[in-house]
Amino acid sequence: MNKFITLILVTLSLAACGGEPFAGEGETLAGAGGDATEAGTPAVASGGSDVHVGGSTSLAGKPAGGSAGSPAGGSATTGGSGSAGASGGAGPVTCEFDVTQLTAALPTSLTWSDFTYTNGPACFTCRDKPCGAIKVISWGVPMLDNGQYVYLPNTELPMIPMNIGTNDGQCTKASECGSKIYSVSLVLTVDDAHHVVVGAKGGIGFQDNACTQNAAMPTGAMGTDAGDELAKSVIGLKIPCN
Repeated sequence: MNKFITLILVTLSLAACGGEPFAGEGETLAGAGGDATEAGTPAVASGGSDVHVGGSTSLAGKPAGGSAGSPAGGSATTGGSGSAGASGGAGPVTCEFDVTQLTAALPTSLTWSDFTYTNGPACFTCRDKPCGAIKVISWGVPMLDNGQYVYLPNTELPMIPMNIGTNDGQCTKASECGSKIYSVSLVLTVDDAHHVVVGAKGGIGFQDNACTQNAAMPTGAMGTDAGDELAKSVIGLKIPCN
């Protein structure tokens, strides 16, 4: 009996201290430990990922620094070229003045727009508006005189019809007359450094005839007026760079 009781107590003791329930707890803990380990592993992996992300950020930083450094440096170089180009474009173009470029830039047709002149009771005005156009056949080669370029172009020499009227504020027509152009001249002052015409003087010569003489038509004043128009039309003219 005592042995039986002793066996029962040993069995109960074993069950209490090292039986399956403990092993179950051990499995639970092992599972928890496994989960914890697995969680730990992801945690480490996650930490590794974080490090990797950090590395990526760092790599991004390097590319950004390297990219931003290299490309930026490259861009800066490109930008430098661009800036140089832009600067070159913005600044004055350096080239030698070429008189042939000046000649090529001159107009091929000269227009005399309007003219009215009074002399006592008489009035003179162009019959047509504009007065007339002069076609330039060739400007030729200019002469250089005291730093100015003198042109004596080959042009058509049209007849300019004029009205002779009464000086009544309306210049009422009484008769008409015509005067033929016989010469054209143009004297230019050029700013060589900036390639622009800064001064000009034009001259137009009108022929007298019986009609103009009888009417006392002011052919001299006509030539001055037409020449002034010609000069104004070329002042400020830009000369291309050769």
